[in-house]
Amino acid sequence: MRLSANYANGTRVNGGTTAAPETLNFSGLATGNLRLFADLGQQLTLVKAHPWVRGMRLTFSVDNVFNSRQRVTDATGVTPISFQPDYLDALGRTVRLSVRKLFF
Repeated sequence: MRLSANYANGTRVNGGTTAAPETLNFSGLATGNLRLFADLGQQLTLVKAHPWVRGMRLTFSVDNVFNSRQRVTDATGVTPISFQPDYLDALGRTVRLSVRKLFF
């Protein structure tokens, strides 16, 4: 099992021009990832009963467990079009199940 977490601190960016300044506020972002795996080839009783599982590994993973998204707002509190959550992180939470098999 592997559990990992990432955190990016929120920030403020002053942009635009001197005539028309534009400030963007980026919220903090915390994500958690979870990985569970089973190396079936190491389970001797299972390999004896089912020889085809030799060299097989199952992995279950969840990236961005809490489906966290960064929020970006301008000075008026509105999210600019190019900073919509689906543009910044198109996948969001991702769940995967994978099977790896080595052939001897």
